Amino acid sequence: MLGRPGLVPASNRLRGDSLVAGCCCLILFGQIALPSASTLLALGCLLLGQAMLVVMVPVLLPLVMILVLRFRAVAALTHDAALTDTMLIALGLGTALACAAMLLMRPRARDRLTLLHIGQTGIGVFAFGLGTAEAMFAGLIHLLLLAVTWTAAEVSDIGRPERLAAIAGLAGLPPFGVWPGLVLIILATAHRSVWLLLALSLALGLIAWATVVRLPSRRWTRPAVPTLAWVPLAVTVLLGLAMPDVVAAWLRGLAVVPG
Repeated sequence: MLGRPGLVPASNRLRGDSLVAGCCCLILFGQIALPSASTLLALGCLLLGQAMLVVMVPVLLPLVMILVLRFRAVAALTHDAALTDTMLIALGLGTALACAAMLLMRPRARDRLTLLHIGQTGIGVFAFGLGTAEAMFAGLIHLLLLAVTWTAAEVSDIGRPERLAAIAGLAGLPPFGVWPGLVLIILATAHRSVWLLLALSLALGLIAWATVVRLPSRRWTRPAVPTLAWVPLAVTVLLGLAMPDVVAAWLRGLAVVPG
């Protein structure tokens, strides 16, 4: 055992590569089967592969969301558009509520970040399922802010103030993070259904509360030296409150609902 220290890491890498390859196969099957097979089968394979891929490789979230948008656009041109929207709403809300429940079970610090990331991804999928251009625009802003906030959490050290700011931002708490996207999603949901708004509020409230109660109450006796993690956090404020027109126009172009 001691003479072969690289055996276990190599096995883990091989297992991880096999899982990623399996996810890609599911996504590819869903994309190919979409025009000819049933929407339920294609959507199930596509979303299962994408969900597993985001869990294992969070940095691929933007690519996965582009695939979800493409699927939603194609389904909108068929009679299965309503079914697709319903499944996206159910999947998004179910994911957010499941992550909120696991956050209440006091996971480890690293697992908490992953659960916040997956839960907020579910909120973005939920927004896509609402089916309107404004909701999709809100979902895209939310996921863009999520990717930037996740970057801040990744490059910061445990216990640093910027790390705590990134965690709070992932939970939807201002001034940093995903809260501007959440506000837009809440407004879009209010126009769709009061019951969906109540369910969404429950999921967001549980995620925020489960995160706040675990934040340390440490006080710094001297100012901490700023790190690069503050740069993506500042970007979330810029994008959320004063998004450049070029970025907003690009996102609105992606959020066009085929008619």
